[in-house]
Amino acid sequence: MGSFFESVQSEIALSMGYIQKITAMLKNKDVNVALLKQRLDKEEMANFIMEAMKRTECCVDLLRKASGEIESSHKESNAAGNKIIQLQEELLSSKTEQINRFQSMVDNKLKDTIKTEMKSYSDA
Repeated sequence: MGSFFESVQSEIALSMGYIQKITAMLKNKDVNVALLKQRLDKEEMANFIMEAMKRTECCVDLLRKASGEIESSHKESNAAGNKIIQLQEELLSSKTEQINRFQSMVDNKLKDTIKTEMKSYSDA
């Protein structure tokens, strides 16, 4: 999983480099004028645009993968949460049953004690 995020960071850094390069070229009026005067050859421009498109496609693919991993993690998290809720309900049920048994034992013991005391009082 670490390598996936490392590749995402790498691709983002490369893409940001291209975006910054394009932005700098567009902001620099002297460069724009010089480029117009020089008339960059079509192959050079096509290569630059193709590289930018490859980077963009790569970023889109990485975002799709990240989306899938996030969705998978979300499903796993929900499943774990549901399992925890189920286990808590089972524990609560078990503890309630234990309390009821203990209460029944106390009630029976109390009844037996009262009967014994009543009998000893009536015998006396």
